[in-house]
Formats: sequence, structure tokens, C-alpha cells
Amino acid sequence: MTPRFFISEKKLPLAVKQALLSLFDSSDYGEISSIGFKFGSPSRNRLPFQVVVDGHIELQCEPCDTYPLLEKLRSWMERCMVFDRNGALAFESVKIECLDDVYTLILLHAGWIRLHGISEPVSAFIILRSGSERPAICRFCLARQLISHLYMTITEGILRHRGEFNDARKWYDVKRADALDSRDTATRMLERIRSEKIEKLAAVYMPSTGGHKYDGR
Repeated sequence: MTPRFFISEKKLPLAVKQALLSLFDSSDYGEISSIGFKFGSPSRNRLPFQVVVDGHIELQCEPCDTYPLLEKLRSWMERCMVFDRNGALAFESVKIECLDDVYTLILLHAGWIRLHGISEPVSAFIILRSGSERPAICRFCLARQLISHLYMTITEGILRHRGEFNDARKWYDVKRADALDSRDTATRMLERIRSEKIEKLAAVYMPSTGGHKYDGR
């Protein structure tokens, strides 16, 4: 008898399919979006986080201190910068657990664009929300610019809100009471996100696309 299984998670694959169809099935050319990130001051163990596409807030969520986040994001960003033997960026995804829902971030290599004399990889950036058949975000972007922006947003945000992260009433750190580690919470957070590989990338400012298009080559 052929083995069978019950498909319990149907909406997530449907959202992936819809995102890919909307991005790759429309034409031979794709509009490249400028994607940025913002997060505010932590409060009540929550961290306001926004994804901004072409100047407009497209997604808002609240990561919390209950679920590990920084190591997962650092690993994902580093993996997204790896080229395979065919010269394409690796297809990578990461799940981010928030109080309201679970979000999946995906970066998929789509092509190249010549920008200021340099060939830049273009990727499809997709964010899926669990339980939804529609992707929350699906846009083409400059992959290295996106990773650079996300890394700098997180790093600068921790430094900017260091006092709030160090306040146990606003953000909990399980190692806060560790007698062998006297560092404050913000310092430990910076250590978790720190990546020399990404910092080399972030040191190079990636200019805006200015409305350019890529043709998949």
C-alpha cells in the first residue's frame, strides 16, 4: 500500500505559490523595490517592528523576548549571502515567532542588474504569515542592500534603545541573573547579532535603484 499523509498545513504552500506566480509570471521584467526596516523602543517585552517598501509601511509585527530571534536572523542573513556553484544566491528562509503570529522570511535569487558599473544580485523577498493564503509581502529587491539595511537597523536599534533593553520591566533576558556574566542585556544582544561577514557588506552603501528594472540575466 502506498504511504499517505494528511496535509495539515495547506495555506503556507498556497501563499508561496501565489507569491512566486505574482512575481515571476507577470512579465520578463520586474520592478525593483526599495525595502527598509524600522523598530521602536521595547515595551512590555515587545518590540515594534516594521517593514517599509518604497516608503510605505507594508508590515507591522511585534517580536517578543519569549522567542529567540537574533541568532536566527544573523544565521539567515549570512546564508543569504552565499552563492552556489551556478553563481546564484542561496534560497534561504527563516521563521520569526511573534506574539500575534509566525512569519516566514524568504529570499530567492531572481537575476542580476548592472548598477553604477557593478553587477548586483536581485532577489525575490517574500514574507508569509501563518494561516494566510496570501503573502504579506512579495517584491523584487537588491539582495545585498536588503541584508545590509536589516543588519544595520537591528544593530543601531539596540544601541539607540540600550537603556530600554537593559530594563527588566521592558525586555527580559534569561542571562540577566548570570553571576558569571556581568554584561548588560544590550551588550549580549549585540554579541548575538554581530557578524563580521555582514559588517563588511554593510560598510558598502548600496544606492537606491532609481526605478531601474532587471531582465533576469
